[in-house]
Amino acid sequence: MSLNSIVGQDGIIEKAEKAADETERSQIKEEIELKIANLQMEQDKVGKELSKEDIENTLNELEGIDVDTIGNTIDGEYKNHSFEIDEENNVIVGKKIEGEKPTGTVILRTTDEIALEVKLQVVGEVKGTAKIESIEAIDKEKVEEIEDESNRTKFTNV
Repeated sequence: MSLNSIVGQDGIIEKAEKAADETERSQIKEEIELKIANLQMEQDKVGKELSKEDIENTLNELEGIDVDTIGNTIDGEYKNHSFEIDEENNVIVGKKIEGEKPTGTVILRTTDEIALEVKLQVVGEVKGTAKIESIEAIDKEKVEEIEDESNRTKFTNV
């Protein structure tokens, strides 16, 4: 057996790492799908339609999950993997998330006392050598980006 067959491209170690990642992704998908299926059965018993809000609330019971509903999809992160739940409640689990996680803050900025116009300032920061590519508004409202020279902090007015 050659060294290349052990550590090279498509070697034993790489295949084992791929198999471990696929197993982890499958387990995450199964956990999320099981939560949704149990919720669906509960909703069916009382004749209630399953909503994205109900799914989000149920998924928040999982320890360490981060969930956001945007329109008809749910995006999130669980066990260092990104995931999406589409319009038909299909669960798609992405590859493992690597590197530093960004932090963010939203600051309310109003232009007058009665708040006829409300502005939000989003501040995102990363540590290390990472860079922030962009900060986007959900509904593609007007976004004014204010960038510092380091590309490690971005200020966005929405």
